[in-house]
Amino acid sequence: MMMKRILGLTAAALLLGQLTATAQRSTRRSAPRKAATTAVATTPAPAHLMTAKGVGPVAIGVKVGSLPKTADGLYDHIAVTSEYNPVEQDTTTTASFTLAGKEVLNATIDSDGKIACISTESALVGVKVGTAYFKPGMALAQLRRAKGVRRDPNGVYAAVYGSIQFDGNAAGRIHAISVGSPW
Repeated sequence: MMMKRILGLTAAALLLGQLTATAQRSTRRSAPRKAATTAVATTPAPAHLMTAKGVGPVAIGVKVGSLPKTADGLYDHIAVTSEYNPVEQDTTTTASFTLAGKEVLNATIDSDGKIACISTESALVGVKVGTAYFKPGMALAQLRRAKGVRRDPNGVYAAVYGSIQFDGNAAGRIHAISVGSPW
């Protein structure tokens, strides 16, 4: 009696093992493979593109006084201000480029009156990375997946693409985009 029971359990175990192996093979064959991807969803192009040189006529190294008073769809007013910092004993000069009363660009001006750094928090301006466009308000995670984008080795910016820097916010979104150096 004991022998029949052992043979019965052995047969059941063999049958169960065979069924499990068959199920695993069929699962292996039918399971779709996940491809590694760095694809980035495409977004509509922004009204203006920031490049390593700047945005339209607002370019690194250009004297702010030589810029046109308006640039169609980019700015309709330029306000230049200087502020003295007694701690650093230095004066910082900036130019604000507004369109319909809203700031589109901000530039830091060097002591020669030339643009040293350009930044934007406006969705009117973006950067083209491959075939995708990125602008303030978009997800940093999506930007970081784009080819050529890397984390800032100095830890100052959330991401960099060539000479263009991206600042992030606590929500994981692009807060600002800049090019050049304010220092």
